[in-house]
Amino acid sequence: MEVGGLKTFKPYMTRENIFRQNESVNYIRIDKDNQMSIDKEDEDITDNCLKWLEFVIEKSNKFDEMFKFVTGHMKQFIDKEILLQIGAIVQKGDEWSLDGMFALEIFAKNSSVEKFNFDGKVRMVKNVKKVYIIALIVAIIILPCNISLDLRIDSRIAEWLTNYSEIGSTRRELDDNLYIYLNFLNTILELKNMTLNILCKTSNVMEDMQEIKLPALKKELIKCKNSIEEIVIKLDNLIVDEYCLRWNRTPIEGALRERLFH
Repeated sequence: MEVGGLKTFKPYMTRENIFRQNESVNYIRIDKDNQMSIDKEDEDITDNCLKWLEFVIEKSNKFDEMFKFVTGHMKQFIDKEILLQIGAIVQKGDEWSLDGMFALEIFAKNSSVEKFNFDGKVRMVKNVKKVYIIALIVAIIILPCNISLDLRIDSRIAEWLTNYSEIGSTRRELDDNLYIYLNFLNTILELKNMTLNILCKTSNVMEDMQEIKLPALKKELIKCKNSIEEIVIKLDNLIVDEYCLRWNRTPIEGALRERLFH
């Protein structure tokens, strides 16, 4: 759906199906009408974020940093319209491997709430799309439920996310190399009752992001790449349907039909 230069990343999976397919999300409360029931009290919203955090992120210094945000600063973003900016790069890391670095900037629109900055490193990754999708999942995990989120991101990533959201066919979705992450993104957006609005590349705001803000974020990431600490995703916990395959007990991230039939 496109409205005024925006496209909405709209999940199409039903809560009923997600809940049935993945018992690991049983801490989400569903009311008698099969609608998500989220307590508006700050403590319950915080508890919800913490459960997602513990479910998806391995314990580390970055986990502690996210924990501190959720139990403190995050409460100021409740019931606010949020602007999220993400920049990411892939650079040579230790032992000739490639590492991805990302930076998040979270703003409350039309508010005096102080913005929140967060960065992280994803080790041994070649595809910058993977860095972006992990960064987006991280942001959604630590933000409160029931909000509208305006995403400013690299135009190529915005187009990729929008195209995936519009597919509407599980068989075609399986062809994406990062199916597990994209499918989990759909799931968590629906379970947290969040709307993700993606700016079109033709908008003036997206042009400014592409030409000014994004290069500045990337420059800062390159400058600080040796001091950015690693964040580790619990990949097993991102699996929310029966289509995912494994190799030597390790989940295959995507391109599943190609692996099955070739």
